[in-house]
This record gives sequence, structure tokens and C-alpha cells, in this order.
Amino acid sequence: MTLIRLSLISYGKVKTSLLGDTKEGGLKAPHLESIIKTQRIMACKRFADSEPCAWKIILSHYLKPVGDKITRCCEFDVKKLPINLPRFYRECFECFTQCSAAARKGEFDLSHEEIPNTVIWNNKFICIDGKSIFNLRLFNKGLIRIGDLVTESNQFIIKCNLRQWDLSPKTFLI
Repeated sequence: MTLIRLSLISYGKVKTSLLGDTKEGGLKAPHLESIIKTQRIMACKRFADSEPCAWKIILSHYLKPVGDKITRCCEFDVKKLPINLPRFYRECFECFTQCSAAARKGEFDLSHEEIPNTVIWNNKFICIDGKSIFNLRLFNKGLIRIGDLVTESNQFIIKCNLRQWDLSPKTFLI
């Protein structure tokens, strides 16, 4: 037990001397963990741009069941996505969601103006059996945000305009 304490104390001293400012006796080395997280976040950012790359095809293959690039504008949690991502991509998205503005908001932190603009699909707060949901058919019909589920008179479209959208109750279970 003493050895573990000593090693933790010495690790703290080494970390301080490596990362500390040169005026305080440190080497001012960059924080390696921060560099790795930054690179992972940049990978997500590069995925969102329109420049074609081979690695984007691979990631798109894994993200296709949850809407591919729609994930970049969703308030998603990687653990709640109903897909199995390779470890590298999962770690990239975990870093991305930790640093995104959406991650800092809770389900009760939204204002009345923000709620209608909240994306339904892959939302970490809208889940079935603990997994976020995505339905390509409903997405293609224009049902993307919570505001799309409500008419101007504040009635759910399920009640009043189901035929207009050419939807059946079975559509929601797919």
C-alpha cells in the first residue's frame, strides 16, 4: 500500500514538473491527453465537412442505421446509439459529445423557444428500451424536430394530420 502511495505522489511530481511552467521548474510539455482528445474531436469535425475521404465511407457505413451525418446535430449519447461502433470512432464521438454545447444542457435546461427546435432522432433523452431512436422514413418525410410533431394550434400531428403525412401507427414502430 505504501508503494502505491509513493508512486502516486511521485507521479504527481513528475506530472507537475513536465507540465509546469519553466519559471516554476517545469518543462512546459504539452498535456498529452488533451492533444489526443483534440485530435479525436477534429476527426468528428472533419467527418462533418463535405470533402470526400476513404475513412468517411467506413464511418458512414457504421452510422447509416442512425442517420449517418444527422448525428452531428443531435444531442446523442454514444452509449445509447443502437449501433456498435469501432473503439476509435466511439472514443472520438465520446470526446466530441463531452465538449459539445448540447452535452452541457440537461433535459430541464431547455427554454420554451429551444424545445421545438430539438432534434428527435438519436436524442439521448428520447429512448426506447434505453436506446435512442432513428426512423429514416419519418426523417425523409420531414419529421426531424419536436416542433414538427405539433401543428400551429398546438395539437399533435398524430391526432389530426396522420393521413396528410401518409403515416400509419406501424410506421412509428419500425
